[in-house]
Amino acid sequence: MKSAAVVNYAPEKGSVEVREIPMPAFGEEDILLEVANVGVCGSDLHQWTADHSWPVNYPVVLGHEFGGHIVEMGNRVVGWKVGDRVVSETAAVIDPNNPMSAHRTVQLRPYT
Repeated sequence: MKSAAVVNYAPEKGSVEVREIPMPAFGEEDILLEVANVGVCGSDLHQWTADHSWPVNYPVVLGHEFGGHIVEMGNRVVGWKVGDRVVSETAAVIDPNNPMSAHRTVQLRPYT
């Protein structure tokens, strides 16, 4: 299965294009989302113009502020169900051992 995505593929200015990308490997602790809408964040614009100040692992899919619903779950996922609506406001990794995630001080909810 492939999806269209806006991809920043290199560090040079304007290195952004719509590309077909494959679905990543799906594991027993993963959730597959169907994205219904995406917002354009200032950080997306900074990556397009190559004037961002943070490290980037290229290629990267832009559009980290999105909403949608769960269409598939790994067998070790708890606390969620297929059909649940979800939103994301960050590209941050949720680590249940990180105090910021564990105490929900950054509005992230780990699913473990």
